[in-house]
Amino acid sequence: MLQTRNILDVGAGSGEFLHFCDQLNLRAEGIEPNAAYSVFARNRLGVKVRTAMLDDVTFPRGTFDCIRLHHVLEHVRDPVGFLARLREWLTDTGVLYVAVPDIDQDARRKAPEHLFHYGHIYNFNPWTLEACAGRAGFARSSPSYSTSLLFEKAEPWRPAEVDHIENALQIKRSLGAGRSKSAALWRLTGRLRYRSRELLLTPGIRSWDDVGRYFVDRYLA
Repeated sequence: MLQTRNILDVGAGSGEFLHFCDQLNLRAEGIEPNAAYSVFARNRLGVKVRTAMLDDVTFPRGTFDCIRLHHVLEHVRDPVGFLARLREWLTDTGVLYVAVPDIDQDARRKAPEHLFHYGHIYNFNPWTLEACAGRAGFARSSPSYSTSLLFEKAEPWRPAEVDHIENALQIKRSLGAGRSKSAALWRLTGRLRYRSRELLLTPGIRSWDDVGRYFVDRYLA
C-alpha cells in the first residue's frame, strides 16, 4: 500500500478533503481559484490552500506522492497539457486521482435540456478520460472502468492509440437513448423515489403508507 507523505488537491473547493487529510496527519495542500472558497478553507478549517490558477504556481519535480483532481478536468481548456504539468510534480511512484462526470451515463439519465453544463468545456466517458490521461503520460491503475480513476506514470500514448470509433458510436447511442420515452419514465421514477425518501424525514410521515397517501391526496384526489 502506498505510504502517502505529500498530497496536492487541485481545485480544493472549500477544503473539506484537506481537512480530512489533516485529521489523518497527512501533509496536504491545495490550489483553489475561487477566493471565497479558499478563504473559507484557510480561515474556518485551517488548511493550506493557495488562491490561484494552476498556471500561477509551481513545485519542484517529484514533490507529491498523490495529486487529487476531483471534478476539475472538465472545466479545463487543455486537459492533456494540464495533466502533463501535474505529472511533473508527482514522484515516480506517485498516483493521480481524477474524477469527472460520465457523459455516457448522464446521457441516459438526464433530460436532454439538462445534459450539458455551461461550465464544462469537455465531456468525458471512461475511454476518453483514459485516453486523455494516456496522452499526458499516465496509465490507469484502477481495476474499475469508470470516470473516477487512479493513474500512475507511464509512457505517453501515441496519437493513433487514441482513435476509438466504437466509443464515439457508443456515445451517439447513449445520446439517442436519453431522448427515448423509457428514459423519460426512468427519470420520473427516479425523482419519485428521491421525493419519497425525502418525505420519510418529514414530520407526520412515518411509513411508506403515509407516503402513498401523500401522493394520492396531492396529485390524484
